[in-house]
Amino acid sequence: MKRISNANIFEAVISRKDAGRRLVDELMGLFGGRAKMVMAHLVESGELTLEDIKEAGKALRKSSGKDKR
Repeated sequence: MKRISNANIFEAVISRKDAGRRLVDELMGLFGGRAKMVMAHLVESGELTLEDIKEAGKALRKSSGKDKR
């Protein structure tokens, strides 16, 4: 924290990306570490679209080295 005149300036301790990862890890823990259950819940709630699933598939193929495009 920095102090300038009467104002306190706060800086993040962790990055937004790291905070997001921690949040997802905690969410997965609530679902017993099972991504399938999380995905099913997101689909049922209308939060997950077909486009989201396609993008996730591309990312999965890329991370596993199977995306030849």
